[in-house]
Amino acid sequence: MSLLGGPTYVGKTTLLFQTIRDWMAERPVFGHDSHPRPCCYVSTIHSSQHARDVMTRVGADVVIISTTSGGSPRTFESICQDAIAAVPDLEVIFLDGVQPLCSNPNDPSAVTTTMADINRLLSRYSLTLIASGCSSKPKDHYASSRDRFAGAYSWLQGSSAFVSIDFVNPDNPSDVRRTVTIHSKSGLADKLHYRFTPQGILVPVLNGASDPLLRFEDFDAILFSNEPGSVLPTQDIVDIGDVLGLSRSTVNRRLIDLIDAGSVTKAKWGAYKIVRVQ
Repeated sequence: MSLLGGPTYVGKTTLLFQTIRDWMAERPVFGHDSHPRPCCYVSTIHSSQHARDVMTRVGADVVIISTTSGGSPRTFESICQDAIAAVPDLEVIFLDGVQPLCSNPNDPSAVTTTMADINRLLSRYSLTLIASGCSSKPKDHYASSRDRFAGAYSWLQGSSAFVSIDFVNPDNPSDVRRTVTIHSKSGLADKLHYRFTPQGILVPVLNGASDPLLRFEDFDAILFSNEPGSVLPTQDIVDIGDVLGLSRSTVNRRLIDLIDAGSVTKAKWGAYKIVRVQ
């Protein structure tokens, strides 16, 4: 079992679906090789429609199950059974919202009991679980979402890894920057830097890059997060450059280079078409 934590609206569901997308495509995830296995996505907090909307936005493709439609809270065993029924050769569950499975996520005893039950069932069904949960709003004396995760100590004791996603500037809702931290059991942490594109996709960026040539790497990563054949309005592309601190003229020069390379073409007045991903 691995955990992903972060405050509300930080982008946990987007990151979860992007992880599924890259993992299933055998792309590196957080710098590690991917080894795809049959999987499904289960949410205890979002409707099926909301999950499909996010999945479509990021370009993932996975079976979706939602437990939010009425009735009493689902048990993890019933989730396992429903997931296996949907994907008979299932090996991995991506669970969006692990805390609703616990009667009191802030009570260490209740969390310990829940974690023991989850790990027992993972062993019984030979499953791996990647689960997200909500962290409280940032406070000055907390270092990361890991420390703000409700019942953090007990949750962490029963899991093998913890990934946190945080706002870079919690007081500015329009700030698209995010910090993703990979925490290890030893206490060491690997910090990665991301930005949301205008299309709502998280892309890695070079932290503090001031040279436009370096920032072109970020620009290209965001631009080519769109599938070949995608048509992007010029203003959306200019907005990408603006987020990275690139002027409109610099963006235009980069587009000329990409057109010469055959990666982008002019689709129509005021738009460009992605021909191939670099």
